[in-house]
Amino acid sequence: MAQPGSREVVLLAQTTITTSGTGSVINVPMGFSGLIAHTSCNTVSGTLPTLNVYIQNQVTDAAAVDVAPNPPTGTVRFQDLIAFAQITTTGQVPFAFKNQGDIFSAASGSTLQQDATLTTGTVNVGLIGGNWRVKWVVTGTTPSFGTVNVTAMLVPEG
Repeated sequence: MAQPGSREVVLLAQTTITTSGTGSVINVPMGFSGLIAHTSCNTVSGTLPTLNVYIQNQVTDAAAVDVAPNPPTGTVRFQDLIAFAQITTTGQVPFAFKNQGDIFSAASGSTLQQDATLTTGTVNVGLIGGNWRVKWVVTGTTPSFGTVNVTAMLVPEG
């Protein structure tokens, strides 16, 4: 059961994953102080299959023609926010953290942009909310991960 005022969001609907890829960009509302993210996988096959799952936030560079305080219109990039623990077998991988002054709690503080390079089982500094997507990286010989999904519960401030 969800906490009153919380919002549950499907970031990646159930799917079978055999190669690396990315999900759709989803607008996640701002104004939440915590997040419980969850990914699960029901079947795994192949030789030494490994699945790394990331939740990423969209950031946009300023273009040469952009003027302050307008929104940037340059190159769109994605920054790792969460790197779930590596999936090598069936099961569930939860990830929970609390917002500290409008940024994620993080052991290592700010880092340079990371695109599917954040250490597994960690979180990067960033706002809770914005345009997010799920990215996954698959390794192994003929790997297959069945019924993979990613969900998040956004916990309200206060």
